[in-house]
Amino acid sequence: MPNKASAIKRVRQTERRNVVNRRNRSRLRTFIKKFRAALRKPTTDDLALLEPQKLAGVKRKTATGIQKVYLEAISVIDKSVQKGVIHHNTASRYKSRLWHRIESVLLQHKAGSSATPAANA
Repeated sequence: MPNKASAIKRVRQTERRNVVNRRNRSRLRTFIKKFRAALRKPTTDDLALLEPQKLAGVKRKTATGIQKVYLEAISVIDKSVQKGVIHHNTASRYKSRLWHRIESVLLQHKAGSSATPAANA
């Protein structure tokens, strides 16, 4: 336990910052988990909304379904950088990995939809 007044004040400040940072880090992880969960069982409509042409220029307020979850996750990642919770390179890595997950799900869906008519024929 510190004895000097300045050291005692530093302990108080550190405790407050830890609470805020923990809350922000938890929020970041929650939104990333929400997006990953939404990608696990997407509907055909959701996949259509995730096409790169459909995502370009979409605002969070007008987005629907999985688009909204994706845009909120990106927003929380960017805010975490502004608040100093994560480094900007880490944020770029997170966003890149989320986008690669979208691409892999879209490819799986396209491969699955093209394989289905062949099985029926």
